[in-house]
Amino acid sequence: MIKITTTSGQYEIPSEPLLSHWNCCLKWGFENPKSWPLILHEVTGCPLNEINQISADVIEVLFGHFIQKFNEVEEIRPDFSGWNFGQFIDADVMLSLGVDKWMMQIWYLISGKDDAKFSEAWPQILKLYDWRKSVYQEYDEFFGLSEMEKAKERGVEIEERESTLSSLQTAWYSVIQQITGEDLTKQDWVTDQPYKKVLNWLTWKKWRDEQIELEMIRKR
Repeated sequence: MIKITTTSGQYEIPSEPLLSHWNCCLKWGFENPKSWPLILHEVTGCPLNEINQISADVIEVLFGHFIQKFNEVEEIRPDFSGWNFGQFIDADVMLSLGVDKWMMQIWYLISGKDDAKFSEAWPQILKLYDWRKSVYQEYDEFFGLSEMEKAKERGVEIEERESTLSSLQTAWYSVIQQITGEDLTKQDWVTDQPYKKVLNWLTWKKWRDEQIELEMIRKR
């Protein structure tokens, strides 16, 4: 156990850092030595003015001891297969906006907890990211990501707008309205359905609409 000792007392450097501590590191930019006193202040509670009185060499040692703890993670295999459509949407929106910005909300979605040990929480967030990618691949006929990649390879210019919370929420809300036929009373029912059930239907619906369009072209 390592502590920072100042005129106001002793402040323990966490031996098992929390996910919120990693969030703090990303927020201030842990690769910048100028941020180290700010991070140590937040994770230990030591007054910043007292930390600033510590020599740069000592700060480097203290921060080095703290940051290396984030290399210690557990092997955890969370199961997201039972998630409903609403949970998938929430995960997709937050992951699209950036794990660094939505880390704590993502963890709450996974666990229902506000915080946890980094070694426990971070691997599960990474697994969620990989799981979403696998869902994209499984339902590529609906999401159409591979078609976009092929178009780019052919030199087709595709306008890509930066995702915002509003744009992502609107896009998924439009999907929900498509499923419910714009019936407000059915929205909660849709989001409570297994995500696979809904994505299967959406994939079929997209295929059917394409077949109808092709048939109309043939008849022209």
